[in-house]
Amino acid sequence: RSITLNLKTATGRKIFKELVKDKDILVENFGPGVMEELGLGYEVLEEINPKLVMTRISYFGQSGPYKDYKGSDIIAEGMGGPLYMMGLPDREPVKYGDDTTLFGIGNYAAAATTVALYVAEHQGFGQVVDFGIMEALQSCVNWQLTMHPTYQYKGAPVGRELTAFGMLPTGGFPCKDGWVYMIVDPGWWPKLVTMMEMPELMEKFPNVLDATKKDEFDAIFYPWLLERTKRELHEMAGSVKLNVGAINTMEDVLNDRHYNERGAFAEIEHPVVGKLTYPGRPFTM
Repeated sequence: RSITLNLKTATGRKIFKELVKDKDILVENFGPGVMEELGLGYEVLEEINPKLVMTRISYFGQSGPYKDYKGSDIIAEGMGGPLYMMGLPDREPVKYGDDTTLFGIGNYAAAATTVALYVAEHQGFGQVVDFGIMEALQSCVNWQLTMHPTYQYKGAPVGRELTAFGMLPTGGFPCKDGWVYMIVDPGWWPKLVTMMEMPELMEKFPNVLDATKKDEFDAIFYPWLLERTKRELHEMAGSVKLNVGAINTMEDVLNDRHYNERGAFAEIEHPVVGKLTYPGRPFTM
Protein backbone atom coordinates (compact mmCIF):
# COMPACT_ATOMS: atom_id res chain seq x y z
CA ARG A 1 0.00 0.00 0.00
CA SER A 2 1.15 3.51 -0.68
CA ILE A 3 0.43 6.74 1.14
CA THR A 4 1.56 10.28 0.42
CA LEU A 5 2.22 12.58 3.38
CA ASN A 6 3.12 16.25 3.44
CA LEU A 7 5.64 16.21 6.27
CA LYS A 8 5.72 20.01 6.31
CA THR A 9 2.26 20.02 7.88
CA ALA A 10 1.37 19.17 11.48
CA THR A 11 -1.20 16.61 10.27
CA GLY A 12 1.35 14.89 8.03
CA ARG A 13 3.88 14.63 10.86
CA LYS A 14 1.23 13.31 13.24
CA ILE A 15 0.23 10.53 10.81
CA PHE A 16 3.91 9.75 10.22
CA LYS A 17 4.55 9.28 13.94
CA GLU A 18 1.52 7.00 14.19
CA LEU A 19 2.92 4.87 11.36
CA VAL A 20 6.33 4.63 13.03
CA LYS A 21 4.89 3.11 16.23
CA ASP A 22 4.74 -0.48 15.00
CA LYS A 23 7.11 -0.46 12.01
CA ASP A 24 10.44 -2.28 11.76
CA ILE A 25 12.23 -0.17 9.16
CA LEU A 26 12.20 3.43 7.97
CA VAL A 27 14.18 4.29 4.83
CA GLU A 28 14.75 7.94 3.89
CA ASN A 29 16.92 9.59 1.27
CA PHE A 30 16.48 13.29 2.01
CA GLY A 31 19.57 15.42 2.36
CA PRO A 32 21.28 15.27 5.77
CA GLY A 33 19.41 17.28 8.39
CA VAL A 34 16.03 17.41 6.61
CA MET A 35 14.37 14.89 8.93
CA GLU A 36 15.67 16.83 11.92
CA GLU A 37 14.28 20.08 10.48
CA LEU A 38 10.90 18.38 10.20
CA GLY A 39 11.07 17.30 13.83
CA LEU A 40 11.41 13.66 12.77
CA GLY A 41 15.05 12.92 13.59
CA TYR A 42 16.02 9.56 15.03
CA GLU A 43 16.10 10.89 18.59
CA VAL A 44 12.38 11.73 18.27
CA LEU A 45 11.39 8.53 16.47
CA GLU A 46 13.38 6.32 18.86
CA GLU A 47 11.19 7.59 21.71
CA ILE A 48 8.13 6.36 19.79
CA ASN A 49 9.65 3.02 18.71
CA PRO A 50 12.93 1.97 20.41
CA LYS A 51 13.39 -0.96 17.98
CA LEU A 52 13.10 1.17 14.83
CA VAL A 53 15.82 0.76 12.20
CA MET A 54 16.26 4.02 10.29
CA THR A 55 18.26 3.67 7.08
CA ARG A 56 19.49 7.02 5.80
CA ILE A 57 20.75 6.95 2.21
CA SER A 58 22.56 9.99 0.84
CA TYR A 59 25.38 10.61 -1.60
CA PHE A 60 27.98 11.58 1.01
CA GLY A 61 26.54 10.41 4.34
CA GLN A 62 25.21 12.25 7.38
CA SER A 63 28.57 13.69 8.45
CA GLY A 64 31.86 14.87 6.98
CA PRO A 65 33.00 17.80 4.79
CA TYR A 66 30.86 16.76 1.79
CA LYS A 67 27.61 15.96 3.60
CA ASP A 68 25.73 19.02 2.28
CA TYR A 69 26.79 18.53 -1.36
CA LYS A 70 24.14 17.52 -3.88
CA GLY A 71 24.81 14.38 -5.91
CA SER A 72 23.82 12.16 -8.83
CA ASP A 73 24.84 8.80 -10.23
CA ILE A 74 27.64 10.25 -12.39
CA ILE A 75 28.91 12.45 -9.53
CA ALA A 76 29.13 9.40 -7.26
CA GLU A 77 31.00 7.44 -9.95
CA GLY A 78 33.41 10.34 -10.49
CA MET A 79 34.15 11.17 -6.86
CA GLY A 80 34.04 7.53 -5.76
CA GLY A 81 36.58 6.44 -8.36
CA PRO A 82 35.06 3.94 -10.85
CA LEU A 83 34.50 6.57 -13.57
CA TYR A 84 38.26 7.03 -13.93
CA MET A 85 38.66 3.41 -15.04
CA MET A 86 35.91 3.27 -17.68
CA GLY A 87 36.46 4.03 -21.36
CA LEU A 88 39.23 3.92 -23.93
CA PRO A 89 42.79 4.71 -22.79
CA ASP A 90 43.20 7.73 -25.08
CA ARG A 91 39.74 9.21 -24.52
CA GLU A 92 37.76 10.82 -21.73
CA PRO A 93 36.24 8.63 -18.97
CA VAL A 94 32.84 7.11 -19.78
CA LYS A 95 29.91 6.67 -17.41
CA TYR A 96 28.40 3.26 -16.71
CA GLY A 97 25.09 2.62 -18.48
CA ASP A 98 21.83 3.85 -16.95
CA ASP A 99 22.12 4.40 -13.17
CA THR A 100 24.05 1.18 -12.63
CA THR A 101 25.95 2.54 -9.65
CA LEU A 102 22.75 3.36 -7.75
CA PHE A 103 21.17 -0.01 -8.56
CA GLY A 104 24.17 -1.87 -7.18
CA ILE A 105 24.54 0.35 -4.14
CA GLY A 106 20.87 -0.21 -3.28
CA ASN A 107 21.74 -3.85 -2.64
CA TYR A 108 24.39 -2.79 -0.14
CA ALA A 109 21.91 -0.59 1.70
CA ALA A 110 19.38 -3.44 1.80
CA ALA A 111 22.01 -5.80 3.24
CA ALA A 112 23.01 -3.26 5.91
CA THR A 113 19.36 -2.72 6.82
CA THR A 114 18.81 -6.46 7.13
CA VAL A 115 21.72 -6.73 9.59
CA ALA A 116 20.32 -3.86 11.67
CA LEU A 117 16.87 -5.51 11.66
CA TYR A 118 18.45 -8.76 12.88
CA VAL A 119 20.06 -6.85 15.76
CA ALA A 120 16.74 -5.19 16.61
CA GLU A 121 14.92 -8.52 16.68
CA HIS A 122 17.52 -10.38 18.72
CA GLN A 123 18.97 -7.65 20.94
CA GLY A 124 15.97 -5.41 21.32
CA PHE A 125 17.27 -2.05 20.09
CA GLY A 126 17.11 -0.15 16.82
CA GLN A 127 19.76 2.02 15.23
CA VAL A 128 20.57 4.40 12.39
CA VAL A 129 22.17 2.95 9.25
CA ASP A 130 24.10 5.92 7.83
CA PHE A 131 24.68 4.98 4.21
CA GLY A 132 26.88 7.21 2.02
CA ILE A 133 26.91 6.17 -1.65
CA MET A 134 30.38 7.57 -2.46
CA GLU A 135 31.80 5.72 0.55
CA ALA A 136 30.05 2.45 -0.30
CA LEU A 137 31.65 2.45 -3.75
CA GLN A 138 34.99 1.67 -2.10
CA SER A 139 33.75 -1.84 -1.29
CA CYS A 140 32.64 -2.79 -4.82
CA VAL A 141 34.57 -5.85 -5.99
CA ASN A 142 34.24 -4.80 -9.64
CA TRP A 143 35.67 -1.36 -8.98
CA GLN A 144 37.52 0.00 -6.01
CA LEU A 145 38.18 -3.00 -3.81
CA THR A 146 40.83 -4.35 -6.16
CA MET A 147 42.15 -0.93 -7.14
CA HIS A 148 43.22 0.30 -3.70
CA PRO A 149 45.88 -2.39 -3.13
CA THR A 150 46.98 -2.13 -6.77
CA TYR A 151 47.59 1.60 -6.36
CA GLN A 152 49.42 1.09 -3.07
CA TYR A 153 51.59 -1.63 -4.57
CA LYS A 154 52.44 0.14 -7.84
CA GLY A 155 52.33 3.73 -6.60
CA ALA A 156 50.40 4.65 -9.74
CA PRO A 157 46.67 4.79 -10.55
CA VAL A 158 45.05 2.04 -12.58
CA GLY A 159 44.37 3.51 -16.02
CA ARG A 160 41.64 2.82 -18.53
CA GLU A 161 42.37 -0.29 -20.53
CA LEU A 162 40.87 -1.90 -23.60
CA THR A 163 38.45 -4.61 -22.55
CA ALA A 164 39.54 -7.05 -25.25
CA PHE A 165 42.68 -9.23 -25.19
CA GLY A 166 44.56 -8.49 -28.40
CA MET A 167 42.67 -10.13 -31.24
CA LEU A 168 40.45 -12.25 -28.98
CA PRO A 169 36.70 -11.55 -29.08
CA THR A 170 35.25 -9.82 -26.01
CA GLY A 171 31.89 -8.06 -26.07
CA GLY A 172 28.70 -8.33 -28.13
CA PHE A 173 28.77 -10.05 -31.53
CA PRO A 174 26.11 -10.52 -34.24
CA CYS A 175 24.84 -13.96 -35.18
CA LYS A 176 22.12 -15.42 -37.40
CA ASP A 177 19.15 -14.32 -35.28
CA GLY A 178 20.52 -11.54 -33.08
CA TRP A 179 23.48 -11.08 -30.78
CA VAL A 180 25.61 -13.04 -28.33
CA TYR A 181 28.02 -11.84 -25.66
CA MET A 182 31.33 -13.56 -24.99
CA ILE A 183 34.58 -13.16 -23.13
CA VAL A 184 37.61 -15.02 -24.47
CA ASP A 185 40.85 -14.53 -22.57
CA PRO A 186 44.18 -16.05 -23.74
CA GLY A 187 43.68 -19.19 -21.66
CA TRP A 188 40.35 -19.88 -23.38
CA TRP A 189 41.63 -19.47 -26.94
CA PRO A 190 41.94 -23.27 -27.43
CA LYS A 191 38.30 -23.66 -26.34
CA LEU A 192 37.16 -21.16 -28.97
CA VAL A 193 39.19 -22.97 -31.64
CA THR A 194 37.61 -26.28 -30.58
CA MET A 195 34.14 -24.72 -30.63
CA MET A 196 34.72 -23.38 -34.16
CA GLU A 197 36.15 -26.75 -35.27
CA MET A 198 39.05 -24.95 -36.95
CA PRO A 199 42.27 -26.41 -35.46
CA GLU A 200 44.29 -24.59 -38.12
CA LEU A 201 43.67 -21.31 -36.27
CA MET A 202 46.15 -22.37 -33.58
CA GLU A 203 48.98 -22.21 -36.15
CA LYS A 204 47.57 -19.26 -38.08
CA PHE A 205 47.45 -17.05 -34.95
CA PRO A 206 50.28 -18.14 -32.63
CA ASN A 207 50.18 -14.87 -30.67
CA VAL A 208 46.57 -14.13 -29.68
CA LEU A 209 47.62 -10.92 -27.90
CA ASP A 210 48.71 -9.38 -31.21
CA ALA A 211 45.98 -6.78 -31.78
CA THR A 212 47.24 -6.14 -35.34
CA LYS A 213 45.80 -9.57 -36.29
CA LYS A 214 42.31 -8.71 -35.07
CA ASP A 215 40.91 -7.71 -38.48
CA GLU A 216 42.29 -10.88 -40.05
CA PHE A 217 40.69 -13.05 -37.36
CA ASP A 218 37.40 -11.14 -37.50
CA ALA A 219 37.20 -11.82 -41.24
CA ILE A 220 37.00 -15.52 -40.32
CA PHE A 221 35.05 -15.20 -37.09
CA TYR A 222 32.12 -12.98 -38.14
CA PRO A 223 30.98 -15.11 -41.13
CA TRP A 224 31.17 -18.17 -38.87
CA LEU A 225 28.97 -16.45 -36.26
CA LEU A 226 26.41 -15.28 -38.81
CA GLU A 227 25.73 -18.87 -39.89
CA ARG A 228 24.60 -19.86 -36.37
CA THR A 229 21.75 -18.90 -34.03
CA LYS A 230 22.03 -17.61 -30.48
CA ARG A 231 20.88 -20.92 -29.07
CA GLU A 232 23.29 -22.92 -31.23
CA LEU A 233 26.23 -20.77 -30.14
CA HIS A 234 25.18 -20.97 -26.51
CA GLU A 235 24.99 -24.77 -26.62
CA MET A 236 28.24 -25.11 -28.58
CA ALA A 237 30.02 -22.92 -26.05
CA GLY A 238 28.58 -24.95 -23.20
CA SER A 239 30.06 -28.14 -24.65
CA VAL A 240 33.59 -26.68 -24.40
CA LYS A 241 32.94 -24.63 -21.22
CA LEU A 242 33.39 -21.24 -22.90
CA ASN A 243 31.77 -18.07 -21.58
CA VAL A 244 29.15 -17.27 -24.25
CA GLY A 245 25.52 -16.24 -23.73
CA ALA A 246 22.61 -15.00 -25.81
CA ILE A 247 21.71 -11.30 -25.69
CA ASN A 248 17.96 -11.77 -25.40
CA THR A 249 15.28 -9.43 -26.62
CA MET A 250 12.19 -8.98 -24.43
CA GLU A 251 10.38 -11.44 -26.69
CA ASP A 252 13.17 -13.97 -26.08
CA VAL A 253 12.94 -13.43 -22.33
CA LEU A 254 9.16 -13.89 -22.19
CA ASN A 255 9.37 -17.09 -24.25
CA ASP A 256 12.46 -18.51 -22.55
CA ARG A 257 11.86 -22.15 -21.61
CA HIS A 258 13.92 -21.93 -18.42
CA TYR A 259 12.01 -18.91 -17.06
CA ASN A 260 8.67 -20.44 -17.94
CA GLU A 261 9.43 -23.86 -16.45
CA ARG A 262 10.41 -22.13 -13.20
CA GLY A 263 7.27 -19.98 -13.14
CA ALA A 264 9.22 -16.71 -13.26
CA PHE A 265 6.27 -14.78 -14.72
CA ALA A 266 2.81 -14.03 -13.40
CA GLU A 267 -0.35 -13.50 -15.45
CA ILE A 268 -2.35 -10.61 -13.99
CA GLU A 269 -5.66 -9.23 -15.19
CA HIS A 270 -5.39 -5.48 -15.82
CA PRO A 271 -8.73 -3.65 -15.43
CA VAL A 272 -8.31 -1.73 -18.70
CA VAL A 273 -6.13 -3.69 -21.14
CA GLY A 274 -6.81 -7.24 -19.99
CA LYS A 275 -4.39 -10.01 -19.07
CA LEU A 276 -0.69 -9.09 -19.01
CA THR A 277 2.50 -10.95 -18.15
CA TYR A 278 4.49 -9.44 -15.26
CA PRO A 279 7.79 -10.43 -13.66
CA GLY A 280 7.03 -12.75 -10.75
CA ARG A 281 8.81 -13.27 -7.42
CA PRO A 282 12.63 -13.12 -7.75
CA PHE A 283 13.19 -16.21 -5.58
CA THR A 284 11.68 -19.58 -4.69
CA MET A 285 11.06 -20.44 -1.04
